[in-house]
Amino acid sequence: MNASVGTHTARGDGTGFAAAGADAARQRGVLFVASAGNEADLHWGGSFVDRNGNGLHEFAPGVERLEIAGVNDFRVLLRWDDWRSPSLNLDLELLDEAGNVVATSRNAQGADGKAFPLELIPWRAPRATRFFVQVRSVGAARDVRLDVFVANGSVVQPVAAGSVSTPGDALGALTVGATDVRSDQLESYSSRGPTLDGRFKPEVTAPTNVSTATSTRMGEPFNGTSASTPHVAAAAALLLSARPTLTVDQLFRYFQDGAKDLNQPGIDHETGYGRLQLGDPARIEPPPQVAPPAGQSFADDFKDPGSGLPVTSDARYVNGSYRIRVTGGRANVASYPRSFGSFSAQVTATPQPAESLLVYGLSFWQQSRDEYVTFGVTSDGQYFVARYQRGNWQDLVPWTRHQAIRPNGLNLLKVETQGSQIRVYANDQLLREVAVPGSRPGILGLNAAGLGAAAGEVTFTNLAVTARP
Repeated sequence: MNASVGTHTARGDGTGFAAAGADAARQRGVLFVASAGNEADLHWGGSFVDRNGNGLHEFAPGVERLEIAGVNDFRVLLRWDDWRSPSLNLDLELLDEAGNVVATSRNAQGADGKAFPLELIPWRAPRATRFFVQVRSVGAARDVRLDVFVANGSVVQPVAAGSVSTPGDALGALTVGATDVRSDQLESYSSRGPTLDGRFKPEVTAPTNVSTATSTRMGEPFNGTSASTPHVAAAAALLLSARPTLTVDQLFRYFQDGAKDLNQPGIDHETGYGRLQLGDPARIEPPPQVAPPAGQSFADDFKDPGSGLPVTSDARYVNGSYRIRVTGGRANVASYPRSFGSFSAQVTATPQPAESLLVYGLSFWQQSRDEYVTFGVTSDGQYFVARYQRGNWQDLVPWTRHQAIRPNGLNLLKVETQGSQIRVYANDQLLREVAVPGSRPGILGLNAAGLGAAAGEVTFTNLAVTARP
């Protein structure tokens, strides 16, 4: 599926309606190829700063205006990161060359308003000239991420980083930047990562400034990421015609592994893994086994999105980690599709600071979504072991505070099972041993939940499992 479209009216972290569509497509086995966007040189991004306390954001020290040069018909979009519990109200102002305010956008956000953290000014002037943008706080301000995009304009001091559009920011999307068809140089407009949650985007680049039978008019080449993205979608179609059984994850790996590296060695936020480059589809190997036979080890560094855990709007792979987002007290469990009876498993987990307690850990012996055992710790230094069966919790080890657990910090969590016996550890210290009568082998996974209404996130790294006979 090719998506040469994009918008900046979502958070920029792979959430929102458009990104959810890309994720859903991948979950259904559809390769969703998205353009990165053409806004690298039409974007400013950074934190809200007001050193002198006059309510105006400073784009640079002492500089409270962002210049838009030599245009007469354009749109200015302001977006800031206050989506989950909006409390900050910002306004957008457009000034002419003489410093007069000629247009404003004053949507009401925060406690007294329900608008999204977005402001938009469309503007048409009789002639091309300079304009300036101001961002003004209404009431108390704080340090939040700001993004300003100028459609059809020209930003004098652009910031390319963080300019990827949605659905190109989706975890499930294979996102494509634009490089010149002859020189392999990255186009200045090609939008760049990272996403707001720190992921690399785009994954690859592809040719632009090309000639086609349908889009080339008056001798002008077809350019933009709208031109580069279909190259990748078409390449996927060619691969599938040769190997119809290829999965989405195999296609992702094929494009990433075979790309021609550009810029700095390895993946980067400008060109991803490099420029699209095809080879023999026969070299694509079948997916690796997710878990080992009994007695062997299985390690997951979370660098491969095909390692076995689900990819959803609340759970995703991010630069060598797996992150689970929780909202409204809801528990999220992400499991591998392989059953374990007796085993040893450990993982490193770090909670994101949140307004309420976060609970996170390992789930195991899972028979279904409604039946499993879990070992969890809380962000304030407690732990527990419990069995969940059809909506009811049975405490095996009640909530207990322990000095081995680091509150709001990184913790190494470990579970050892043998028969019906369970031993749980935190940071290599044994916390408790307990028996679970009637236990049966089941699948293993990670979990996170919140104990209040506030949102939060837990980052997992370096999972290691040893299956026992």
